[in-house]
Order: sequence, then structure tokens, then C-alpha cells
Amino acid sequence: MRRRSEKIAEIRCYMEKLLKKLGITEKDLGKVLILLREKQMELMGSLAEASGNRRSQIEELLDEIEKAVTTLSWIVKENPADHRHEETAEPAAQSSDPGVVVTHRLAVQGNADAQFELGGMYRQGVRVEPNDELAARWYRRAAEQDHAGAQLSLGQMYQNGFGVAEDPEEAMRLQRKAVELYEKRAKLGDARAQFALGRIYENAWGVRRNNETALEWYQKAAGNGDPGAQIKLARMHYHGWYVPKDLAAAAHWCRQAAERDVVWICYHQDETYEYGWGVPENEEMAQDWRQKAKDPDITWVPYRMALLCQSGEGVAKDDRAAAEWYQRAAVLGHAKSLRKLAEMYRDGVGVMQSNELAVEMFQKAAENGDALTQFDLAEFYRTGTLVGQDEETAQAWYKEASASLEQLSKQSKVRDKAAAAFCLARLYRYGWGVPQDFALAARQYQTAADLGHAQAVSALAELYAQGKGVHWNPIKARKLRRMAETMSGQQ
Repeated sequence: MRRRSEKIAEIRCYMEKLLKKLGITEKDLGKVLILLREKQMELMGSLAEASGNRRSQIEELLDEIEKAVTTLSWIVKENPADHRHEETAEPAAQSSDPGVVVTHRLAVQGNADAQFELGGMYRQGVRVEPNDELAARWYRRAAEQDHAGAQLSLGQMYQNGFGVAEDPEEAMRLQRKAVELYEKRAKLGDARAQFALGRIYENAWGVRRNNETALEWYQKAAGNGDPGAQIKLARMHYHGWYVPKDLAAAAHWCRQAAERDVVWICYHQDETYEYGWGVPENEEMAQDWRQKAKDPDITWVPYRMALLCQSGEGVAKDDRAAAEWYQRAAVLGHAKSLRKLAEMYRDGVGVMQSNELAVEMFQKAAENGDALTQFDLAEFYRTGTLVGQDEETAQAWYKEASASLEQLSKQSKVRDKAAAAFCLARLYRYGWGVPQDFALAARQYQTAADLGHAQAVSALAELYAQGKGVHWNPIKARKLRRMAETMSGQQ
């Protein structure tokens, strides 16, 4: 034990001299490894242009750095303060999910991609309990191997103080290093690196925000087949972000992304693990793929394409194609697509009319949290529309809808807020799923009316005429009725 302690002390002394020679003052061993690798790359770049004594000095220094990296790894391994003995006890190693265990094993063996993936699991709480300290540790190990994604992620953690002490300078250094690595790969035509640079310049990670540069990188990545960049460009053209609004261009990039089968990959991976097709059955993995499929960027493509086909904006109007696009998003549980598909089956638009399928789709949309569908489904059961009349089921859906509508009423989209407020007003007015409260009903009708909802204006006129929830005011009631008629005529 004495010999090992003496050896460590001797090596530490040697390391201190080398680090001083290189001008490195950092004490954290993980950061020292990164800095040594950076110095190594810098010197290798200088070697090509050097000659004579200067070349010999650089070669000698490179040998010393290589020995230092090897030595530092040995110190970390032998140092009692090191965390490696904790690796076998950390959550990923003990997971019942074989995919997590394999990722952890590869990470321990030094695979940079696995280390980065494991860091992401801990950071986002995917398939393991979230743990920022472990996320930072695994990001750092990947960053030490020049993994650009890990350097970018670790930089963000230093910037925000997640799992590490907040350190803006270290955050900037790591992010700039990531930018350098991505730029080298991007110039060689790497589509993923090009997409990463687009995100970097759009979000100002280690660089000044530059939307024009971001757009250029997104276009290059999309042209090289990156589905993430294709979806990004589709969204930009659809909403007019940094580019003129162009629905035809949005449709083009939607189709390009769809050809990569982004949606179907997620969907079929879900089935693969759920039913054990070629792999052991694993409900956790299936659920993970379901979550990936529900990512807004994934379901955005088929849903927007359906809207474009249905409206005829940017593409030829085609209800059958719209139904097919809605179906692609609906199989992933996208609530709005399920609702739209239900309406098409109910009305026989783009598909063969089927009340049975319409009810099935409405039911799935409601179960996936669509507030307006929950309200409509309650109305169906109360009135016996499309389904058998069932007051108990109606009241259950009204109750479910009340909480969902409260959330929807806080959304930024005017149409959603207005519709949610109008439905909430009806719940309070008639006591469906909530205690009857005319004052709250009047307040919600007023909110919807202020947002241009004609039916809400008409309903508010009725309350003023009856003096329910508001002071009786027949003059105001007449004024509101005329306003509602005018609004209805304009719609």
C-alpha cells in the first residue's frame, strides 16, 4: 500500500510539472483530461507546418502529453476518491430494462456514444430516475473523448448549474469546442452535424444567435436527408419563422421527412418490443418508443400534411389523402388527428361513412386527453347522438372534460382558449360534471365572447335577459343578441 501511495505521489508531482509547463491550472481531473486532449490536437495541427528543432520539441511534448493522459487515467482508477466503485451500484446497472443495462455496460467500457446516451437518460429521466449529477458525470466522460453532443450538453449543465456548480466560462468553453467539432464534420457533409449547427446558431449555444446562419445549416442538413432538419424547415415555412410563409414549401419538406418513415419507425419499434418480434418482450422499451412517437416534431408532419390536404393550401385539395395523413398520426395517439379522423368518419368525408368508427376515434381522442373531444363525447352520451343515451357516462366525461378544459383555456391559441371557455361556461351553467354556478358560467362566456366566439355572445345575452349570474339587463341582452347575429353573419 505504501508503494502504491508513493507511486501516486511521484506521478502527481510529474503531472503538476507538465500541467504547469502547458499552462493548465485546472484541478478537476475530468476537465484536465479534456484540456490535455485539446492541447494534443492543437499541437498536432502545428506539427505539419513545423520543421527542425521546433518539430522535435512538438513531437517530444506530444509524447509527454500521451503519457500524461495514460498516467492520469491510472490515477483516476487507483484513487480511492474516484467514483468508479459506484458504477456497479448506480441505477442504470441495476435496471430491469436490458437496454439500459447494455448501454451502461458499453459506457463503462468507454464507448463515447453510450456514455452520451446514458447521460441523456439520467438528464431527462428516460427509463431511469432523473439524476443530474450522474448525467454530468457520463456527459463528461464522453466529452473527454471529443464527443460533440456531450460537450454541448455538459456546457448547458454548467451554464444552468444542473448537477455541477454553475460556471459560465466552462460552459462557453465546452460549447465552443462542440461547435468546432460539429463544423469539421459538417464541412465533410455530415447531415447530423449540419442540423446540430442549425440548432446551435438558432439557440445561441456557444455562439452569437444568427437565424440566417441557422437557416443555411438547416437547409444543408435537410438537403442531405436529415429528417430532423426537414421537419424543422417544414415548420419554419408553415409558420413563417425566419422565412416567408410558404405552405407549398412546408408540404414539400413534410413529404421529404415522411419518406424517411420517421413516424412509422417509432410506431413499429413500439410493436416490436410490445409483442417480442425478434427481441425479448419489453413493455418499458415499448412505452419508451410510444413516447418518442408522441414527440411534437414527429406527429407534426402527418398532422400538418393532413390539414394542408384538407384545406387545399399549398397542395391540391384531397380529402382521401388528408384521411390517410390523419391516420398516420392517429395510430401514434395524436389526439387532434384522432378527432379529425372521427369527424371524417362521422361525415363520410374522404372515407366511407361509419358511425361505429367515428365513435371509436372520438373515444380514443378523449382518452388521449383532447379536452374538446371529452366534452363532445359527454354530449353524445347525454343526448344519445351516435351512441346509446347514458347519463352516468355523460357526467363522467363532463367531469373529465372540466379539468382538461381548464388547462386548454390557459393556452396561447385564441381559438383554443375561446372554445375551452365556451365549453366551461356550459358546464357551469347546467351543472354538468361540476356544481352549477351561473356567475362562473357568465365569466367564462364573457372570456369566450371577448375572443370572438359568436355562440358565447348569444349565450351571454340569455343570461343578461334572465338575470342569472349577472345583474338583469334587458338592454344589454338585446345589444348582445344583435352583436351575435352580426358575428354569425360574418363567419
